[in-house]
Amino acid sequence: MSSPSYNTQQQEVWQEMDRSDEDWNELVVSRLPADLESKAIELKAWSRQREVRSIRDLLRALLVLAAWGYSFQRLAMWATLKGIAHMSEGAWRKRLQQSAVWIAWLLCELLSVQDAPSWLESGRQRANRILLIDATRLSIPGGTGDDVRLHWSYDLLSGRTQEVAISDRHHAEGLGWFKLQAGDITVTDAGYPVGSTVAIVLKQHADAVTRTTVSHLRLETENGERIDLKSRLKRQPYGKARHIMGWVNAPDGQRYQVRLVAYRLPKEVAVQAQERKRQRLRQKRGKNFNQELVWWAGWILLITTLPLESWSDEEVAQLYRARWQVELVFKRLKQGLNWHGVSIKDWDHLTTLVQLKLIVWCLQEQEQLWMREQLSQLIQVPQRDWDEANLEQDETTDQWVISSWLLTQQCLQDLSMLLRGRWSRQYLQCCLPLLQRYLLSRKRRKRTHQETTSRTWLIQKLARLMPSNAA
Repeated sequence: MSSPSYNTQQQEVWQEMDRSDEDWNELVVSRLPADLESKAIELKAWSRQREVRSIRDLLRALLVLAAWGYSFQRLAMWATLKGIAHMSEGAWRKRLQQSAVWIAWLLCELLSVQDAPSWLESGRQRANRILLIDATRLSIPGGTGDDVRLHWSYDLLSGRTQEVAISDRHHAEGLGWFKLQAGDITVTDAGYPVGSTVAIVLKQHADAVTRTTVSHLRLETENGERIDLKSRLKRQPYGKARHIMGWVNAPDGQRYQVRLVAYRLPKEVAVQAQERKRQRLRQKRGKNFNQELVWWAGWILLITTLPLESWSDEEVAQLYRARWQVELVFKRLKQGLNWHGVSIKDWDHLTTLVQLKLIVWCLQEQEQLWMREQLSQLIQVPQRDWDEANLEQDETTDQWVISSWLLTQQCLQDLSMLLRGRWSRQYLQCCLPLLQRYLLSRKRRKRTHQETTSRTWLIQKLARLMPSNAA
């Protein structure tokens, strides 16, 4: 019977007070669903206690795994230092697998239970949601770079995530991943098919603004004749927008009336965009490429179902420009969580880890909303009469804006430190007998451990030289 190479004798470790434990219960647990623990038992994430102290500690350990990007070995060391559990990395891996359904339920709860931010005007709390919808990609080792897709819905007005769906690269982007409410306005890029997008939003009494290209658009008259877009738009001035009413065909077999908003870029911008397009086509196709595609590179073509009486062509184009904010959300997400790929190939395990990271992101968004509200009160311009404000106008009064980048970084850092906690050197020394099972490794049989061998040889070598040096 084999014997372990580490000390298995349990040792009493004196508990050290950590303020982060109180903050964990006060700032994080209080924001979680009230039936968190009962759902953990119901969904088989917590069948018996074994070595983990409580359900809340189990959740905290899993969030630390996601927030800090720990391996299961480092997670086991952290749990030992925090007094949560003294288990092997394999036992923690099983805990993660058992908690998969519970983690998915918690993520859905955090995304669905949301109140309107208090900084929105009372008259805007029931306003339409402006949903910026897009997808971002994550890679796995040895993959294609597009192995995991996160389908994202971001509310521009409230500044937070509404829905997230996880799929592999075989599932395309589309509005079918999300549930829309009456009055919503979706803003998507050219990766979303026009026909299906229009059909989905109109059936759910919502509206859409989606970009398209002339190669993927067939705009027809009411009689079914194709509209020649270039002949209608070639005389349009630079920097101006105009619209063309038409009909598009949807996959459900029906035809829907839409408005095509054609915005011609300013001349300098259009020339630069056309030159970039020409270079890409030349690299891809050689000398014989379609010159029509170069001409259309100076345009932004938008299909919308918004009524012309409420949204002018220029306002539709301006609304589409705001779609870039969801791209910035992806950048903040990947930079803040150091999350440019997933180092796991098993799909079930990978999905659970992605959901854990999204839970960390949702908790960060809650903290960010609170901080944004506090900062909004600090930089708010005092209410004065209009004449008085004009006479005493300070040029620097309203030049301050809240940096979403810095705010996200600060909130993620605070949340990560709160989850991890801290301990003193004295406490670490006291825990070393328990940590040696994670820090020690067996001596290699086939080849030596170079660092240990080199250090031993140098110590012996220098010891032999010491008498001669002293003489």
